[in-house]
Amino acid sequence: MSIIPDQKHSDDELSRLRAQSAMQAANSSIVETYNKKLANKGIVIFGYALPLIAPAWLMVKKMTENTVYSMNDFYIMAIPICLALVIALWIGLLRVLSRHNAAFILMLSLFCCFALVSAVNASKSLKYDLMSLVGKEGSMSDPLLEPERESDEQVSNIGTSMTEEDHETLKKAREEYKKEREEWLKRKAEREKVDTGSP
Repeated sequence: MSIIPDQKHSDDELSRLRAQSAMQAANSSIVETYNKKLANKGIVIFGYALPLIAPAWLMVKKMTENTVYSMNDFYIMAIPICLALVIALWIGLLRVLSRHNAAFILMLSLFCCFALVSAVNASKSLKYDLMSLVGKEGSMSDPLLEPERESDEQVSNIGTSMTEEDHETLKKAREEYKKEREEWLKRKAEREKVDTGSP
């Protein structure tokens, strides 16, 4: 049976008693179990910040007017997104009271993947490097470089419908494509040389 106090406590006394009981509860095992199910604020903030590196790097590249992306740029944008996904997975599985943060980090990471798609679409050399990385080098053929595959009828149809300006534009596009292809093949040969030379 609870003891009825002899006198009425003031608001200050009641707030002091509440604070004292809260401090006593802070050392209890219930609070320790609760804290173990919460993610650290620093890790959560880090998880939110990591995916934002990809669009930030994309903006920096556009400001410097250097829109030729390499594999280094791809790694700079992709690795933070992968780390953010790992953090979201860790929070979702082991810190159940912070699962909402894991969901937000996952959504932010997926949105930031559009920066990667934009970089790959903007740079042909990066697209070639990624295709060679997954072993799909044969799919890089371009009809501009292989006119012999077209039938005579198709060539005659194209020739009649194209103006001299179109022919000139097509010729420039072929030359640019050949140049980019040669640069990519040269870089690929250098990489293979380094890979074979390493122990």
